Amino acid sequence: MNVLPAGDPARGFFAELAALHAEGGGPAAGRRFAQTVRGEGTYRWPDDLWQRFLSNQDHLFGSEWPGFVAFQPDEAALGAAPFPIVLGAGAEDRGLYYARPSVEIARRIGSPWTEFPGIHMEFLRGLVAFAAALRTLATGMHTGGGRVPELWEVSPPAPSPAGPAPRTPGARWP
Repeated sequence: MNVLPAGDPARGFFAELAALHAEGGGPAAGRRFAQTVRGEGTYRWPDDLWQRFLSNQDHLFGSEWPGFVAFQPDEAALGAAPFPIVLGAGAEDRGLYYARPSVEIARRIGSPWTEFPGIHMEFLRGLVAFAAALRTLATGMHTGGGRVPELWEVSPPAPSPAGPAPRTPGARWP
C-alpha cells in the first residue's frame, strides 16, 4: 500500500486495520478486511482454509500485519532481478486498493503487468480459468515473446492406432 501516491485514500487502509485489530481483535479486523475484497462471500472457501483463516486472525493482524503496513518494496533490486518479474491482478479488481499497487510497482521497475481473470484469490473460485491464464503467461515467458520451444519444432508422424505421442516433458516423437 505504501507505493500508492500520497493522499490516496487507500494508502492508510492497512494501518487502519492494525488499529482496528488493537481495538476489537482479529475478528473485527478480519471482518473489515473481507468486506473490502471484491468477490468475498460469493463463493465458498474450502472448509480447511476457512477454519485456518478464522483461527489465524489474531496472528495475522497482530503479528504479520505490522510487516504489511511497513513494507516498502526494494524497487532497485526488483528492477535488477536476473529473472523475469510479472505483476498482475484480477480483472474484476480493477481500480481497487489491493490491485493498484501491482500496477504502480510494475511501472516503477519496468516490468510487465498482466490482467488475470476474476478476483483476488480467483484460483479458489475459478481454478480452470485462472490456470489457463497463468499457463498462457508462463508459456509466453518461456518462449521469449514468440519463440517456439524446441519441443514443438518437430515433424510428428501421422496419428496411429498405437495411441497418442508421449507427453513427458522433454520427450520426443518416436
